[in-house]
Amino acid sequence: MSETRTRSGCDPGDKGHDGRYTGWRSGATERAGGCGERVRLEDRKKRHAWWKWWKWLVAGIALAAVTFTLVSWMLFQHVPAWYQPVQVPPERVQAVRNDLARVQDQLGERIVNANQPFEIRITQDQINAWIAAREEMWPLSREWLPPEIAEPFVVIQPEGVRLAATFDNGSIQTVLSVLLEIGADEQALHVRVADVRSGSLPVPLGWLEDLLRRAGVEQKLTASFGGQGNRKFNLKSIFEGAWLPNEGVWWEPERPYRVIGLDLEPGSLTLTIRPLPYRHSRR
Repeated sequence: MSETRTRSGCDPGDKGHDGRYTGWRSGATERAGGCGERVRLEDRKKRHAWWKWWKWLVAGIALAAVTFTLVSWMLFQHVPAWYQPVQVPPERVQAVRNDLARVQDQLGERIVNANQPFEIRITQDQINAWIAAREEMWPLSREWLPPEIAEPFVVIQPEGVRLAATFDNGSIQTVLSVLLEIGADEQALHVRVADVRSGSLPVPLGWLEDLLRRAGVEQKLTASFGGQGNRKFNLKSIFEGAWLPNEGVWWEPERPYRVIGLDLEPGSLTLTIRPLPYRHSRR
């Protein structure tokens, strides 16, 4: 009678009631160094190999988690190269004030006298200089920003206007920035928050929405803009895409106007303004 053996040459042993080999043979075959001992040794080797692989897997996951945390923190603390808030020395404040007055005079003159839409271009450098010298020109502007926010800075890009500032609440210090997609047409101004970052790390839009709501910003914006037509303005709408009023009234002499276009290019924006008919006859 021929004997049945495993691929390794081991005697598979007696058959059990289910017809499978037990790995053991009764009698003299069951001895130290026999086939059963080999089977147990092979099982231990397999378990050892599996445990070794599992330890490497856990170590790799832990290393990846630590690396991700460190990289995220570095991105969170990173100061972007484009963030360069302007400092206006005292001797230049008057020059900045004169530049702002010149732009206002130019805008007012064209609104008052023009009968067709016209364009006016404002540069990023001008805006940042006005912002930097705001407290010297308008002392009440100290109340415009909460104490945790300092050194605001504006970057104009074709894809939108990025507003940035240093945020410091005592435990966290970082550069917060918001990218606004903005535009204008005959009906309204269009504003949408497209991106929020802390340092160079993207932040969920919902985080900023909750932060602004807790700070009471929604009430202030609603009181200022209200909405246009049946489009009621609220904080959530600015994240989904808000329609803001695009009409104003120049104060001296009083003439209404409408912003009907807003084009962005690197470092500057161009407004297209349509003067509207006088509400009262000019004397």
